[in-house]
Parts: sequence; C-alpha cells; structure tokens
Amino acid sequence: MNKLKHIMLVLVVLMTSCEQTENFFFEQDRAELNIWLGSASTPQDSVSFNFSHMLPGRDSIMFNYRLLSYPLAHDVDFELEALDGDFDLVSFSLPTYTIKAGNYQGQFPIYFDKPDNYNEFKDRAGKLRFRLKENEALKKGVQELSILSIIVQNGLSKPDHWDVAPLYYGRLSSYFGTYSPAKHSLLIQLSGKTVFRVYTSVNVVTSEDSEAMSLAQARALAAKCKKWLLEYQERNGKPLREIENDEHSNVVIFP
Repeated sequence: MNKLKHIMLVLVVLMTSCEQTENFFFEQDRAELNIWLGSASTPQDSVSFNFSHMLPGRDSIMFNYRLLSYPLAHDVDFELEALDGDFDLVSFSLPTYTIKAGNYQGQFPIYFDKPDNYNEFKDRAGKLRFRLKENEALKKGVQELSILSIIVQNGLSKPDHWDVAPLYYGRLSSYFGTYSPAKHSLLIQLSGKTVFRVYTSVNVVTSEDSEAMSLAQARALAAKCKKWLLEYQERNGKPLREIENDEHSNVVIFP
C-alpha cells in the first residue's frame, strides 16, 4: 500500500511539473520568435548568396520563423534589422512581415537587388548579419536561433593557401582536397567563414591571425562537409557535382 501511495505521489509531481513547464514555455500573454536560415527542420549557421548566379534585378533568400507561443489570435507584424557586415556594398530590402492569426511558423524573404555591372565581392566574400527588431508583440527566441548570417559572393577566387604552405601555415588541399568553386562555396556555407587559412604553429600565429583555423578545426570542418554531402545525396538521390545538374561534371568530394 505504501508503495502504491509513493507511485501516485510521483505521478502527481510529474504532472504538476509538466503543467508548470508548459506554462513556462507557452505563456499566453507573450510571444517569442525564432528565426533561422536553411530548411524548416535543419538550421544552418549561414547561407551563401552569390550575385554571379543572378541577372541584374531582384532576387531573394528565404528565412524560417517559428513562434515560441500558442498560435496568435490576431495578425502580428515584425521587421528585421541590419546587425553588422558589408551593408554599404549591397542593395537589400527588408519589408514588414506579417504573421497571420492562427499561424505559428513559415518563411519570409530578404530581397537583394543587383545593378548592372555589379563588381563588388569579386575577389573576396562579404558577410551580412540580420536580427529580429523586437517590438511590444514579439521578442527574440533562443539565442542560437536569433541571427541570420548571409555570406555574400560574386564569383569566387582560389584562396592563396590552397596549394602552397607559407611558413607557419599548412596547405588547404591537405584537408579539403583539390580546389573547386563548388567546394569553396560549401566550405563558406558550412563554416560561416570567408577566409581560409590553417596554422601549424600555435604560438606564432594565433596572437596575430585570429581568422586562421587550427589543424583540429580544419579536420572537423572537412568531416562536417563529408557528412553534409552524404545527407545531400540521401535527400536528392544523387551526389553534389561541381556544376549542378550536369552528370558529366566532377562529384564534390573531400579526402
């Protein structure tokens, strides 16, 4: 009998705890918003936008949103704001977004305009970061899903350290294999980095070159790329190639 009472007491405590947890995360009188890039189910630290892939005019990148609350009973507007990056070199548009009553997740665009003879980011990649502009109705959600990082490109050039190994640095090819623009773009997308160097001498480099990667970081990034390529092939039934939708193009691989 005492054992049964103990079990019942545990169940009551657990049920009360669940109710308190639910109320903690989903308070009716407030709403928080998560935003992220990538797919609805797979957030990415950053995504690439390449002006060389579009004609002069307007294009967009889609971001995902999800409310951390019950679906709202009325429409709610929100905006994004520029956080930091190369905004003076890019023409972009952030409209007012509206979450319709009853909705709690979906996608919205960030617009980019490409003028004729656009020549920025030809020899380097840029970076733009956006965040939610909080208002009385919506506050930011979890920290990991509050910043949108977009790598801006306009064609890619081979990094200087890919096939050569200056003093204190290693060859990028040792970790990432033969260079290709598709591989370079994937590295940027999965790392959020726009500069790639691998240091081999900790004491000399780290104090002066904060952008360089350690050997362990380079190997971890290569492993991350391999995993992404396997998942890509599983999703699409075909490997990623240097030229998309060209069966004669080389498959992107990492050693």
